[in-house]
Amino acid sequence: MRKKIMLWIMILTMISITGCKNNEDEIDKEIILTETNKGEYAYVIPYEATDTRNYHGTYQSRHDIIEIGSGLERYSKAYFNPDDYYALEGKIITRDILLTLVARESETNAQGLNPSKGSSFKTGNGNDEVVDAVIVTDVFELDFIEKDNQDLTVDGITLAMIVNKRQTVNINGITKEYTLSDDRLWEFASNAGRKLESYLRTFEQVADKPIYILIYSTASSDETLAGQYIGGGYFEGRSGQFDRFDEKWVLIPTSEASAIDSDTYNKFLNMKRAITAFLPESVNIIAEAKYVNNEAEIMKIKIRLQGKTYAEVRALTQYTVQLIRDFNDQIHIIVTIDSNDEIIAIIERQSNSEDISTTYIN
Repeated sequence: MRKKIMLWIMILTMISITGCKNNEDEIDKEIILTETNKGEYAYVIPYEATDTRNYHGTYQSRHDIIEIGSGLERYSKAYFNPDDYYALEGKIITRDILLTLVARESETNAQGLNPSKGSSFKTGNGNDEVVDAVIVTDVFELDFIEKDNQDLTVDGITLAMIVNKRQTVNINGITKEYTLSDDRLWEFASNAGRKLESYLRTFEQVADKPIYILIYSTASSDETLAGQYIGGGYFEGRSGQFDRFDEKWVLIPTSEASAIDSDTYNKFLNMKRAITAFLPESVNIIAEAKYVNNEAEIMKIKIRLQGKTYAEVRALTQYTVQLIRDFNDQIHIIVTIDSNDEIIAIIERQSNSEDISTTYIN
C-alpha cells in the first residue's frame, strides 16, 4: 500500500512540474488572436497598453475615439490586407514623442507640427487670422506585422493625425472663436502630414517601411456626432501623396440630412411615424448616418420606449425588422432598442444583404 502511495506522489509531482514548465513557455510566447469576423485584423497578445492611451482618452471624445480607431482599420485594409498582416499598436510613437509632435515648431523642437509661438495663421475666411493656432492635437498609431514574420517586427504603419478646425483665442479676457475653411485646413494638414512622414523615416523600425498617414478632423455639424477623415496619403520609399476624402456623420431628421439624401430621410420619417403609432405611449427615435461621397454607408438608429410588457417589446422589435427592409440595401443598418433605459434588442443588416439578425438581451 505504501509503495502505491509513493508511486502516486511521484506521478503527481512530475505532472505538476511539467505543467508549470508548459505554462511558463506559453507565457513567454506571443499569441495571435483569431479574428471574430471574416475580414478583420487578428491582434497580437499579450496586449501591451501604450503610454499614449491616457493622452488619447483625455483629449478625444468617446465619439471620436471609436471613429478614429475604426477608420484606422478600415482605410488600412487597402494597403495592409488582414489576410496577410497581424495588427497591434504603439510600437513606434511613445508619449514623449507624441508630446513633441503636438507641440509648436521651434528651434529646439523641429518636429513640432503646430505653428511656431507668436505666429499668425490665416483661417481662409476673409481676412481673419489666429495667433498661436493649435491645429494638430493628437496622433494615433496602428502597426502591422506580416504573418510570416517570426520576429514580430513592424512591417508597416498607419497613423491618424488629428486636426482641429475650430480655434478659440483668449485675448485680454475676451474669448473669440474662429473656424478654418476646409481648404485652409487641408493645406496645413497635408503639409504637416508630409513633415510627419519625413520625421518617421528617421526611426530605424520604419525607415524603409510603408507608411499610411490619415488626417482626421474632429469638427462635426453636431457635438453628439463624431468627426470625419478628410484625407490620407500612402508613402512607400520616396513616392506618395495626399488625397482628400469626402465623408461625414449626419443626424436624422435634420435639414442637412434632407439636403444630402432625401430618399433615406423620407424613409426614416416613414419609419418613425409607423413606430410612433405602434405604441400608445411616446417613443423616441433618432438616427445618425455616415455619408461617403454623399452616399449613405452606415446608419445607426436608436429607439427608446417605456415598455410595459415583454410581448410589446418583442412585437415592436419584429415590426422594426420589417420596416428597415425598406431602406436601400447598400446601407449597413444597426438598430438598438432601449426599454426603460436598458438595451433589450439589437437589429443589424449588413450592406448588400437581405439577411437581418436580431439579438434579444433579456
